[in-house]
Amino acid sequence: MTEQQLENNLLEQLQKQNYNYRPDITDIDSLNQNFRKHLNERNSNKLQNEELTNKEFENILIDIKSADVYKASQILRDEYCLQRDNGDMVYLSLFNSKEYCTNNFEVINQLSINQATADNPIRHRYDVILLINGLPLVHIELKRDRITPRRALEQISNYKKDNASMLGTTLLCFTQIYIIATESLSYYCVNNNLTEFQIDFKSKFLPVFSWADDKNNKLNHLITEFTPVFLDKCFISKMIARYIVLIQTKRNLMILRPYQVHAVEAIVNHLHDSYKNGYVWHTTGSGKTLTSFKCATILRDEDEFDKILFVVDRKDLDKQTVDEFNKFEPNCVDKTKSTKELIERLASDNKDSKVIVTTLQKLSRFLEKKSPILDLVKDKKIVFIFDECHRSQFGESNKAIRETFTNHRLIGFTGTPIFEENASASNKIVNEYNEAEKQTTEHIFDLCLHRYLIKDAIDDNNVLSFHVDYYKELEENISKVQEKKAIAQAILDMHPNATRKNEFNAIFAVSSIKDAIAYYAIFKDLQKDSEKPLSITAIFSPPPSVSSNYTDDLEDEKKDYLDASQDQEKAAALQEIIDDYNKLYKTSFNVSTSFDAYYDEVSQKVKNHNNYREKKAHEQIHLLIVVDMFLTGFDSPFTNSLFIDKELRYHSLIQAFSRTNRVVNNNKPYGNIYCFTDLQDNLQQAIKLFSYGHDIEQALQIWQAKPLKEVQDAIIAKQGQLETLFKKANLPYVPASIPKMNPLQQKEFIEIFQEFQKEKNAIVQYMGYDSDMKTQIEALISADEMGSFRMHYIECVNKFKDLSQPLADDQSEDLSFDTTLEIFKTEIVDWEYIVKLVNDSLKKKGKEFRADKDQILAIIRSDPQFYDRFELVNEFYDYQEQNQFFKGVTESEISTALNYFALDRLDQEWTKFKQENPVNLEKFKLFSKRYDNFKDFDETLFKQSLIFDNTVRLLEKQKIYKKHIDRVQAFLYKYDLREED
Repeated sequence: MTEQQLENNLLEQLQKQNYNYRPDITDIDSLNQNFRKHLNERNSNKLQNEELTNKEFENILIDIKSADVYKASQILRDEYCLQRDNGDMVYLSLFNSKEYCTNNFEVINQLSINQATADNPIRHRYDVILLINGLPLVHIELKRDRITPRRALEQISNYKKDNASMLGTTLLCFTQIYIIATESLSYYCVNNNLTEFQIDFKSKFLPVFSWADDKNNKLNHLITEFTPVFLDKCFISKMIARYIVLIQTKRNLMILRPYQVHAVEAIVNHLHDSYKNGYVWHTTGSGKTLTSFKCATILRDEDEFDKILFVVDRKDLDKQTVDEFNKFEPNCVDKTKSTKELIERLASDNKDSKVIVTTLQKLSRFLEKKSPILDLVKDKKIVFIFDECHRSQFGESNKAIRETFTNHRLIGFTGTPIFEENASASNKIVNEYNEAEKQTTEHIFDLCLHRYLIKDAIDDNNVLSFHVDYYKELEENISKVQEKKAIAQAILDMHPNATRKNEFNAIFAVSSIKDAIAYYAIFKDLQKDSEKPLSITAIFSPPPSVSSNYTDDLEDEKKDYLDASQDQEKAAALQEIIDDYNKLYKTSFNVSTSFDAYYDEVSQKVKNHNNYREKKAHEQIHLLIVVDMFLTGFDSPFTNSLFIDKELRYHSLIQAFSRTNRVVNNNKPYGNIYCFTDLQDNLQQAIKLFSYGHDIEQALQIWQAKPLKEVQDAIIAKQGQLETLFKKANLPYVPASIPKMNPLQQKEFIEIFQEFQKEKNAIVQYMGYDSDMKTQIEALISADEMGSFRMHYIECVNKFKDLSQPLADDQSEDLSFDTTLEIFKTEIVDWEYIVKLVNDSLKKKGKEFRADKDQILAIIRSDPQFYDRFELVNEFYDYQEQNQFFKGVTESEISTALNYFALDRLDQEWTKFKQENPVNLEKFKLFSKRYDNFKDFDETLFKQSLIFDNTVRLLEKQKIYKKHIDRVQAFLYKYDLREED
């Protein structure tokens, strides 16, 4: 099917769905006039049937259009205040967010924008656009089935890149949703400012989604599945009104995934239609916070409910939830600092205090106190939303809530529900037949309102599958101490490959506090003579005499303190661990007065591992030893490995495994699980229980990464495909042949070689990857050749990205493919290492110097992290050879020299800029710091910096200066010289 046929079929289907087809709207002028007609009709009562004058409409267009997508989205949802020609003030509605079905729906195609000038040849034609009240809110880009949908996404990105200011001067600035589709594949994503919009379609972490029904079945076919549901008039209007979140703190937009939408709809409908409680089973890592936030804010805006109480069960989750909620919408929730505050806010009728986040512990204390205020609040309509309802809602607190509040509703979220199989034997209730039975999630929360299982999330690339390995080399009849030493040594040996040389970090889960203390001492001893030891710390509960917010639900650790005679010994060991931490990180924590502060810092270091890697590598934590802490509710994307020497079952196993499966990039293909305890039967039982009746063998295939032998075979097969490609091209099988290939052959090289590298990245993370297998794999392509292949890969990718051919051209579409660069990062971990290599090379002379220089430049060109700095270092070397300024100086001085060299080049850019443009350079530099593709265009500062004819319109000035600003901005990005404002 051609693209034209697909477009015709889509238009036909949309008309069947009662969209009004408008073939007469073909350019910006007709688009504006149609919007004017709708604006008059929608607001006829407010305008007292006096249509907008030409001047009034022109003023409206000037005011509402913005190159800032966030600002335009705010304007869309607010009422616009118009001062009429006679001085009257009128508030006009652009879009009805509450009664979304009452909006007006039209469809147009092939809208043409032609704003070509000598400097800026803008000619764009848009496939299909849905107009709501005359505003272009949904943009659909179509491609033939043989073309990767990434092409359509690139095309949208090009529209935005080619002229961001042009989009800000037309009604297209109001675009909310992009649809990217072929006949058989359909995706949606939210619009955002240019810097937020990425085009690496295949990357798992980008916000581009398939739509699915409420049973998580994908609706891919554009005409028969996707359009009738997602583009239903009422539904697409509801998605814009209700399920796009404007994040004020980042000034960008976020759109909910299908299972999040279905869950919110199910909760809201259930609360309206039933008096029962309910729970949502969404697997760990699937974005529960956004789902619960959207649910809470919808309920907040309804008069039916007095309070929405979001209940978490630990102080760290309390803070984390408030931070997340306020990231979506500042000050949208109240966090209760004390039980007294909780009482006051429950009693308050202030609508600003309608959504409250509190801990289960504060709520329990409030109920225990039997405060007189209870009489004021017990009859209020309160919705209790429980975060992680699998853990702490089975005790006295839940019973107290039910007995105290007469008009309450309970909604729970869980990634791992409690069934009879995994329920605690000690936690029972008496049923209607006066029989004791185990409490389950259904006992407390009645009905499961929506399910999104871990297999669904893995299939959607929302979380990763698991690579589970078992250590089998322990000798029989060895002592416990010898066994621990062997395990610790195995972890030290495995850690570099498991974490890709500390790109990620790892957690080690052990059975008891006693084991944590013993392992910490063993690691310390094993590393005492190491030149580059791993930074290892441990954390576990202090004795009960020490007050902490983080020890309430850690059952294994509580058992450790049943024998009070050992409390002092454990406290001393914990203090010794913290003392080592203090010495390493220059802190001053102690067990008795600042344990929670120690916990907080360890948590942040593990979560922010990548920041430390790039900025302060010496402050990383490489391995964290735990007992119960950090195995539930802890979200750290840069934790990719879990070493286990403890028994884990059912929800505890799934929760622990899930610490490793957050999606980051292609260097983290799965979560690594390394078991020193046999958990195979436990894993099968857990998968069976939490796959909810699905075939166990199929679930195992989804959950677990492929076996080592399959990875090995894939590497050998990909290398064979590379050889065949070079043979078909009649070229020697060497990297130097790649530039001689035609574009289609280079495209094939990119696709095969990146798969080859992905499998190579994966295989080193298997315990069975021994020296013999390593020798066999490395023999396929030597280390030197790999560097050259990587360099040519990066250069080919960059060449294709720079293709200037029209995207509609058949040959260009044949070059449509998905690429990734991060999997080709070399072992170089930071810029400081590059500087060290440069410094060492400058101490050499003649051929030895030139050989080092060539090798360093080759490393930079073969590593995506530093590819853009190749030119800088190359120029620096040339400058050195000519001037001999930096011979024999220290490493820090070389680093400074390189920075000054880059800054000198930047000064040259600014000087050139000032010569070409009449500006106050210092003020313009200040403006430029705040400028980022008009996302934060400081108009006042911009005007102050210009020495220019005041009769020229501001937008024209922006156009004149944009290309110059972009050039300097590109330089700042290239050499990492941007300053924070």
